[in-house]
Amino acid sequence: MLKEITRKVTDPILDNALRYAKQYNIRRSHAYYATYGLAVLLFLCLISNLYTLAMLFLALSYTALGVADRLYAQSGGEEKQHLVFLQRVAEPFLAGGFIFFFTLSVGGVSTPGLFLLFAYYLNEASAYRLSSDLAEKNDDDIASKISGLVSKELTVIFFFIMCILSMGFPFFAVIFSFICFASIFGRFMETKLLDRNSAFNRDEVRETEEKNDVLESDDDSKDKKSDNSEESFGTIQPDEDVIINDHDDEYRKD
Repeated sequence: MLKEITRKVTDPILDNALRYAKQYNIRRSHAYYATYGLAVLLFLCLISNLYTLAMLFLALSYTALGVADRLYAQSGGEEKQHLVFLQRVAEPFLAGGFIFFFTLSVGGVSTPGLFLLFAYYLNEASAYRLSSDLAEKNDDDIASKISGLVSKELTVIFFFIMCILSMGFPFFAVIFSFICFASIFGRFMETKLLDRNSAFNRDEVRETEEKNDVLESDDDSKDKKSDNSEESFGTIQPDEDVIINDHDDEYRKD
């Protein structure tokens, strides 16, 4: 529900930005470099306690990242070697840097910020290690829904709330941390369910193959028996006695 609402707001913005990028021949690498540059400006604003200006650079940096992702999707998922690093590091660099520098800018609340930083990077590591596409599954399974809790939209919303209500940063940091841990748990449970289902399917395939082998062996034995019976039908056995009728010879003698 939250993702649908945010996409209704962000999709028109990203569509216009993508149209602008195509008009001026902006490539994926340019969009990634813009994301990193805007992220650095965002960090400087956070250190200077300029939270209103930081929200502007936050929106611009995630817009540039969204344009890069859409260009990647339109290219058919083509992986270019020099863009792999920029693609995989962009979002963790942007979000993790925001948490770190926001924690430094808000004095006396370093523990919730470090807790959130640890939870966020652990969630990113689990998403990369276990399965990166669980959040994209349109499945009714509860584990699939939990594993996709920490989406890009939810991250941006929490960051905006932190900038608007900076005094409530410890509370929002702890809440977002527990959401990250819930996402990790859901992703872990989803992979366990997938492994169990795949093992169950393998056992079923093995059982059906064994049954087919048994049926084939029975058919072969039946065919061999029928062939042997056809060969022995109508032949004279060597132990049988041959009876000769001698009546014709007796008539000839008379």
